[in-house]
Amino acid sequence: MEGPSADGSDARVWRELNELAKIVKEEDPDHPVCTVIAGASAKKIQALMRDYTTLDILGINAYGGAASVGEAVASAGWTKPFILAEFGPTGHWEVEKTAWGAPIEPLAKEKAANYYTTYRSVMADSRDRCLGTFAFVWGHKQETTATWYGMFLSSGEKLPTVDAVAYAWTGKWPANRSPRIDRIEASFAGRSVAPGENLTANAVVSDKDGKHLQFDWQVVAESTDRKEGGDHENAPPSFPECIVKGNGPRAELRAPGKPGAYRIFLYVRDGKGGASADNLPFLVE
Repeated sequence: MEGPSADGSDARVWRELNELAKIVKEEDPDHPVCTVIAGASAKKIQALMRDYTTLDILGINAYGGAASVGEAVASAGWTKPFILAEFGPTGHWEVEKTAWGAPIEPLAKEKAANYYTTYRSVMADSRDRCLGTFAFVWGHKQETTATWYGMFLSSGEKLPTVDAVAYAWTGKWPANRSPRIDRIEASFAGRSVAPGENLTANAVVSDKDGKHLQFDWQVVAESTDRKEGGDHENAPPSFPECIVKGNGPRAELRAPGKPGAYRIFLYVRDGKGGASADNLPFLVE
């Protein structure tokens, strides 16, 4: 919920929740009450401090600015415990877009680094008030793309973000580290190509455990079923006929015949439960 509006309607909500929390505490004095808000603006937090005095724990949801939440909460004057109730990669609304408006997804390795540094920064800056963090989303999710927010593939393999969170929370890497896509080189990424044009892509991939890796290249239409607030989205169609050769780090493909926005995905699996995935947008016109 955004901080108090000009007509005071949000302030009324805080006061109503404050009265509800009083009733809860009358029934169970040991029952802590938590409220979650989007972002850590000082105005919003200070409004809670003024109008929601029975609140015990503050929850913050944040993405691109998640690493600064600990400092922001402290600077706003919050002195009670708080949690980072939802954090993850930079959101699709926070990144650069192509000329045709397709958001550019952070690389898997960048997401993993973001999860780790966010946790470390929040805990270090929280003045010992952060009770913990909740990574989003511990599973698979189609939202903007099939790989943007999920920490697992739909086939069950864990992605590098799981390794990063495990290391942040425990100080130890998992026994099986996910493979790493260092980069994908594709001259057509972020630009337009002709229908049916022959294209190539090359990936540089590494694996800590030296396992035999499985490569799966896919051409997928840009999602048009965009929803708000994380609601269910239908997966866009894929075009397996566009992959001429794709069983290794080099892919030969043919651009779709129908004009429109697409992405090329690379999924790399180690056969032991670990995987990595990246994608690049392109336009056919």
